[in-house]
Parts: sequence; structure tokens; C-alpha cells
Amino acid sequence: MAEYNRWANNRILAVSSELTDEQFDLPAGASYGSLHGTLDHILSAELSWLRRWRGEPSGLSGQQFGRHQLSSALAQADQAFVDFVSEKSDDDWDGMIEYRNTKGSGFRRSLGVTLTQVLYHGTYHRGEAAMMLSVMGNSPGDLDYIYFVRDGV
Repeated sequence: MAEYNRWANNRILAVSSELTDEQFDLPAGASYGSLHGTLDHILSAELSWLRRWRGEPSGLSGQQFGRHQLSSALAQADQAFVDFVSEKSDDDWDGMIEYRNTKGSGFRRSLGVTLTQVLYHGTYHRGEAAMMLSVMGNSPGDLDYIYFVRDGV
């Protein structure tokens, strides 16, 4: 699933690279405004969860990455996500982590539940990104998991 997450992010980024700066930053009524805001949010969330899983302060709420920094930062985060997941055994997913959300409230959840959160969170916001791209005439194509599997990635 971490590999799928990376594949889907790459599909969005590839099509996004064809946009002008104006299109990239155009307010589109999505949760985080523009395509730029949406991709920045996906990246910030991945980085926050990676830090939480490692027992580090998440500290990235509201981070704004520049357009040209965004692609490489997301690629690095996706690789770190894949590496983190690949290092885990089946028994690790039931292990509990304690973390604070962006409002400072404390929670305790299993690693597996929080991993699932990251995957579904990214899927939701990539759907918004795909809609914005499609409206601009730059559809990323099908992002369904089955296409990832069919592509043999």
C-alpha cells in the first residue's frame, strides 16, 4: 500500500508539472484551496505521521513547500514511508503509539490504524487533486489501486 501511495502521488505530480504557476496556485474550492495547497497538505501529513511513528515531534502543521521543492520533498517522504513500512513485521502493526494532533490533543492508536489513516487521507486528497487537474484538462488518469496492480508496479 505504501508503494501504491507513492505511485499515485507520482501520477498526480507528473501531470501537475505540465501546469503553469498560475494554474498550480489557482483557488479551486478544494479542502486546501489550490492544487499547490492540496499537494502541500498531503506532504505535510505524511511527514507528520512519519515523525510521530518515529517518536519525534510532528512539527509540520501548515508547512508551505514551494512548487519546485514540493516534488522532491514528496518523493523523499514517499520513499521514507515505503522504507518505514518495509522494516516492520506483521506483529508491529498492533503496537500502540502515542501522539498529539495539530491542536495538541493526545491520542493512543495502533500503528496499523495510523498507517491506514495516512493511506486513506492521501487517497481522499489525491481525488481532489485529480478533479482539479481534470477540470484544467490535465487528468492524471485512473488512480484506482487495481490500475497500480495491473501496471505491475
